[in-house]
Amino acid sequence: MKALKCEVSGTYKNHKGEVLDYEAKGIIVYADEGIIHQACVNRFAAMWLAKQKITVKTIRECYLDDTKEIDHDFSFIGKDIKEMTPEELQQMAVYTGIKVPAYKTTSIRNMRMKAIENYLLQVKKVPEDKVARIMELSIKDIPEFTIEENVEKLVEQKTEIQSLAESVSEYGVNIVTDAEEQSEYTMENLKDLARAKGIAFSPQIGYDKLKARVFDN
Repeated sequence: MKALKCEVSGTYKNHKGEVLDYEAKGIIVYADEGIIHQACVNRFAAMWLAKQKITVKTIRECYLDDTKEIDHDFSFIGKDIKEMTPEELQQMAVYTGIKVPAYKTTSIRNMRMKAIENYLLQVKKVPEDKVARIMELSIKDIPEFTIEENVEKLVEQKTEIQSLAESVSEYGVNIVTDAEEQSEYTMENLKDLARAKGIAFSPQIGYDKLKARVFDN
């Protein structure tokens, strides 16, 4: 898939309080230059320096000196979020546009849990109350969630709603799908389906209007 080979330089502070120069390079999922620069500052520079056996307390300056567009196979594609490494989680964050804790700011478990939560909320558009129920589970009981290539950033994934519903239904999280009888929907069912599909609606919307909007999408 499309990626950018990046070269950065700047200064960092070590745990002795010394300010030192650095140069580093690495590969990041393709994005526009502003996003890539911020990703280097906040996510990747410290990781790339760690590979050079350099321990960083804080990145003070980070200049994006060069980028080159390349093709690259990223290991986070098709992988369960619960099994991703810190670097894979950072790549996934850039790819999907979701928020994930930065490298070494918390445990790998917390990074994975926050990635799952924000993936469901921000990409899959699952209602907050349903995501909360999933996040109350122990990590071993949370369903598998994988990132597929060509997922659009922070937009509804309407074609995946049914498979998502099936994967979480056994945990008491019910997302109504088009396969069910339309005549059996309550107003709350329709609202849940609209939210799951990413369909905006007013709190005052009528039943028939909301039903038409849901099933026309």
